[in-house]
Formats: sequence, C-alpha cells, structure tokens
Amino acid sequence: EISACLVGSEMCIRDRHNFHEKQESCPELWFREWYSTYINTGREKLAVLINSTLDEVVFVENASYAVNSVVSSFPFKV
Repeated sequence: EISACLVGSEMCIRDRHNFHEKQESCPELWFREWYSTYINTGREKLAVLINSTLDEVVFVENASYAVNSVVSSFPFKV
C-alpha cells in the first residue's frame, strides 16, 4: 500500500517505485484486479476527506474533462 508522504522524500520515492514494480510485474492482473481496488480506495479516502458520498467522487482524465462533464449535465436553455 502506498503511504502518505512528502513528494521527493525517500519513503515516497520507495513507495512509488514499489507501486510501479507491481504494475509492471503482471499488467493483466494489474488492470483486471488491482487497478479498480486502488481507484476505489482513493475515492473512499477522498470522499471522507471532503465529507461526501462515494457516489459523488470520480476521477477523470484532466480538469477540462471534469469541467465539461459538469457543465454538460446542466439543462441550459437557449
């Protein structure tokens, strides 16, 4: 498991290296099983941090995608 750490610290570098090694060691297993576990764990922790429900927390590719998703969900009338 990746621990909370300061970027650039020895612990952070080691954790990031171990995480990368896990990804590269078995890509099929990574995408089939581990990936969703890491994503959902991150969503759960973020939901607690921002006092939200898990269903209200999503990860998207970038800020533009996020803004576009939110704006397109509003029923604007022209």
